[in-house]
Amino acid sequence: MIKFLQFIMIRAVMSIVTLLIVSFIVFSMMELVPGNCAERYIAFKNTQGQNITIEDIQAEERRLGLDKPYLIRAFTWMGNVFFQGKFGDSCILIVILSSCSTDRHLFCRFQEPDRQ
Repeated sequence: MIKFLQFIMIRAVMSIVTLLIVSFIVFSMMELVPGNCAERYIAFKNTQGQNITIEDIQAEERRLGLDKPYLIRAFTWMGNVFFQGKFGDSCILIVILSSCSTDRHLFCRFQEPDRQ
């Protein structure tokens, strides 16, 4: 019985380590995409006829925390996901992603809410 519990504990620790490594890899791959979330949101707003300035982009980067170093953003995001269940905000819709994960909030994928 002790061997079985030891096996289960080792597997549980290995799965947590695997999740952390995969999360870091995915976060790193998203950093390789040209542009950042703020630029994509501003480009989306620009296609709707709004005039966008450099100050708007910089303000959006500060709001999203993109002005912080990469490793701080990566570990903050992983901590929020694993310890608080917060996946962050959608780039275009500016909604909290964890609110979209339940069936009663499916409408958030189809509407742009007011900016906070």
